[in-house]
Amino acid sequence: GTSPHPPSKMKVLVGVKRVIDYAVKVRIAADKKGVELANVKMSMNPFCEIAVEEAIRMKEGKTATEIVAVSVGPKNAQEQIRTALAMGADRGVHVTTDMRLDQELQPLAVAKLLKEIVEKEAPDVVLLGKQSIDGDCAQTGPMLAAMLGWPQATMASELTFADGGVTAERETDNGTEVIQVGTPLVVTADLRLNEPRYAKLPNIMKAKKKKIEAIDAASLGVDLSPRIEVVEMNDPPTRAAGIVVEDVTALVDKLKNEASVIALSAVFSPHAPTCMPSLSPDAALAICSGGGGTRDTCTKRAVVFSVAIRTCSPLGREVCVAEDFGMGFGTEGGGVGRVPGAVS
Repeated sequence: GTSPHPPSKMKVLVGVKRVIDYAVKVRIAADKKGVELANVKMSMNPFCEIAVEEAIRMKEGKTATEIVAVSVGPKNAQEQIRTALAMGADRGVHVTTDMRLDQELQPLAVAKLLKEIVEKEAPDVVLLGKQSIDGDCAQTGPMLAAMLGWPQATMASELTFADGGVTAERETDNGTEVIQVGTPLVVTADLRLNEPRYAKLPNIMKAKKKKIEAIDAASLGVDLSPRIEVVEMNDPPTRAAGIVVEDVTALVDKLKNEASVIALSAVFSPHAPTCMPSLSPDAALAICSGGGGTRDTCTKRAVVFSVAIRTCSPLGREVCVAEDFGMGFGTEGGGVGRVPGAVS
């Protein structure tokens, strides 16, 4: 079970994954079954770096007493464990396997392996990156929490450990939410949780002497069979090069005659009997009419003309909300007009 009052001194297990460095331009392998890994720079997954940094800050804040960095992967994955040790982790656990990390070793298998390590190490908190930049699955943390029966704080952008529990602010599609959970728990780190530190040279040298325990993945009795097969991988279609136009007139001409995204015939509003008979050549001004047949000038409010003018209020001076290309218009006399094809 979980406790609403976390221990004052906690043991933290932090996950570290070996991935292609974020700055490398990936290439599709000749067999089109994946990306090329030969002679490619590998690094720690950026979200795992954030998780390691948060664990170190917990220790610096006297919340954690020990940090164990664990990685699943080939022999070279020790490099990423050493990086975590140089940042401030105390010791490492390397679950060895030669399975390809970005395809063959999938989140379910990793979660099962981590569950075995958690049961062996008995940490109070498991800190993982919210996702890896190779698979982008964001599944390992939630799966691990479900297998352990632990609460989870996924996509955490802020963590506060206090006597009343662990308060986590997490990113959602609708904004942020704050939750309070007990320990033990699983946390997955969001981008805004912290800014990872660079390992200092003396700490890099010290990390070489820190212990890394190697455990054969096969010895843990876990089914590592992949559930998903990559049939074929291809580069996305090459985008046509953009062009720079001289002025707004040229832009409108391109949009009308080449992109075919605007039309010039008028659409009339009940409030504007003679509204917007056409777009002017420079697309900077359009003619609107107010009540009683008077005509007022739609004033240019940005440098790019918009395809979609959503609304103009017939009541006094308002700004037409133009979303597509960032252009606003104001109506001096309360005229109402719409560009044909605009969504109202």
